[in-house]
Amino acid sequence: MTLRGKKYLKNLDKYIGVPLLFLFGLIRVKRKLPKSISNIGIMLVPAIGDIILISGLLEEIKLKYNNSTIHLFVPSEYEYALPLIKKYDLFTKINLSKPIKTLGLIRKNTFDIFIDASQWARLPALISVLSESKYTIGFNSKGQGKHFAFDKAVEHSSKVHEFFNLKGLNFSNSDEIKDIPLLNIDSNIPIDEKKIIIHIAPSGYKSERKELPINHWTKIIEYLLKKDLNIYFTGSEADKNKIDNLIDTFKSDKLFNVAGTLSITETAKLLKSSKLVITINTGIMHIASFLRCNLIAIHGPTNSKRWGPLNENSIVINSPYPEAPCLDLGFEYKCKDRDGKCMKAIMPETIIDSIEKFIS
Repeated sequence: MTLRGKKYLKNLDKYIGVPLLFLFGLIRVKRKLPKSISNIGIMLVPAIGDIILISGLLEEIKLKYNNSTIHLFVPSEYEYALPLIKKYDLFTKINLSKPIKTLGLIRKNTFDIFIDASQWARLPALISVLSESKYTIGFNSKGQGKHFAFDKAVEHSSKVHEFFNLKGLNFSNSDEIKDIPLLNIDSNIPIDEKKIIIHIAPSGYKSERKELPINHWTKIIEYLLKKDLNIYFTGSEADKNKIDNLIDTFKSDKLFNVAGTLSITETAKLLKSSKLVITINTGIMHIASFLRCNLIAIHGPTNSKRWGPLNENSIVINSPYPEAPCLDLGFEYKCKDRDGKCMKAIMPETIIDSIEKFIS
């Protein structure tokens, strides 16, 4: 279930969830952190990027409690991304459209600590409170009213990258992981100097507002073909036809559409083997960032300071549109842009100038 994209679900989540959590906050006594911690549950209500970004929190927990068991609860549609991250022991697929069943799956375990890693949704907070765990942790996100009943409510800041917000859910009060963790693939994959990866298709709520116009991509591809480079297009099965239509405008044997044909691990290996990844803000960008790929990350409505790449060998291109960025938690879209002005304002020449810095 996607709370972010369905208005009636968001309204139910807000107008029923907030009062219930406030009531629980009044009647529940805040508990102290258990002295013995061995079993930890974490509920994710993510996109792929959230799964990648939470790896810092998992590393911190395992560093302090190396003998603990970390059990992830992840919506079934995002299960496929889990092989990329380390430092968890078990996972269970959940479906938040069936909250009673989800609660039952969690209650099969006895958790010393249960963490709700969602940033704004109240249903995961309610499930956490009812999980019968010894201690609960979650975000206090401004204006979202989901924090009342947690034993520990952690401030969610709009001024720091989400990687550090998620790391802040750590109950051990340590901050020893200074760099982004490596993903769970071979880090010695050789780089093909002729291989460029392009990801044109965003995902999630109102994803079309994150799309770069096709004619912009056409100019970028024309430039890359003149450099005699091989270009691979990643995406899901749903993106395949769009990419095929783009490729068909060129008469070239150097364009390859792998959308929908690779597993998440195979996609990560493809990224790792490339000279450069060029992508709009989406899960592929976070994977490329954590793989330390040469990376150009194109941001329109999304705030790159909150959701951009974290590796040093990356270039962020932000939209010059006056109202950009307008996304913080990922669903707000408060600006007046309704026809893609934000992404249209990013000139292909700007992107090509950045490409030059990597392939010259």
